[in-house]
Order: sequence, then structure tokens, then C-alpha cells
Amino acid sequence: MGWRARFWEGGCRTVGMMSWQNKIRSNWKSDEMFHAMDIMPTIANIVGAKMPDDRPIDGFDQTDFLLGKQEHSNRDHRLVYYYGELTAVRWEQYKAHFVKFNKFRSCIAPPIKLGQLPEFYNLSTDPKEMFNLYGRSGGIPLFFKFQKAMTPYFESMKEYPNMDYSKMKRDK
Repeated sequence: MGWRARFWEGGCRTVGMMSWQNKIRSNWKSDEMFHAMDIMPTIANIVGAKMPDDRPIDGFDQTDFLLGKQEHSNRDHRLVYYYGELTAVRWEQYKAHFVKFNKFRSCIAPPIKLGQLPEFYNLSTDPKEMFNLYGRSGGIPLFFKFQKAMTPYFESMKEYPNMDYSKMKRDK
């Protein structure tokens, strides 16, 4: 069928490059998660700046990971929002889709909300996200692991809700 998830890994997972002579190892490669939101806390730590404490910060300080002091990233998940609505969650090598868009007409066709029956994919064995794990062996326990990753965000959004992007206006 023509219905596919809008947030393919090719659009969400992109190459990043960093260089810091004598600090970050040259030719170092990693497939660990590092989100754009992690840049501010990481740089703040490196330069000794204080992070704001009047709002939740979704980024993680990745200094020790970048400098080779720890093997793994501090980030094991990320939530993907589209116009303020949760559409996908990446946790370790898995991804859950809660909303899908038409593969060929994603800009004009209405999305399908999957609701309580998300689609799960193992990105290490299925990078094209073609084989839904929900209902298969191991698929349902993933739901509870995703819930554990999402709960802190939902709790913080009670106090700090996402803005209504449908009402955003651009300055001329």
C-alpha cells in the first residue's frame, strides 16, 4: 500500500560531524543517538555556563560521550512531534509510529492516527521499517518500554504544554 510512516529514519537520523582538536578523537564514528537538543547542554557544560532552571530542558549533556569518557550516549530515546502532536518515538534500536501519512501524497493527504495500536520496528534488522512487530513475538512488551521513555515528557507537558503550532504566524 501507499501508506507509510512520515518519519523515516533517513529524515530523522542524519549524519553529524564534530571536530575539536585534541579533545574529540579523529575518525571516530558512532551510531549512538545525539539529538540537536543535546547541543545546548553539552556546550553549556564545556564552557561552564549555567543552564536555565525555569523550564524543562529536553537535551542531555553529551560531553563525556564526545570526549570518550563513556562508551554510550546519554540519550536512548527521542520523541518526534509534528505540529505539536506526538507521531513517533525512537527508543534504542526500535521505533514506534503513532501517526502515518500517505507515502506519495504526504503533504495533502490526511494522516492516519494509529492511536492505541502503534506500529513498532526494529531499525537494526529492518531499517526500511517494513515489518511491524506489534502483535508479533516481542512486540507487545516494547509498548511498555516505550511508555517508560514517554512518561516523563507527558508529565512535564502538564506544566509546560507544547504551543499550538496551528496558530503560529511568521513575521514578515
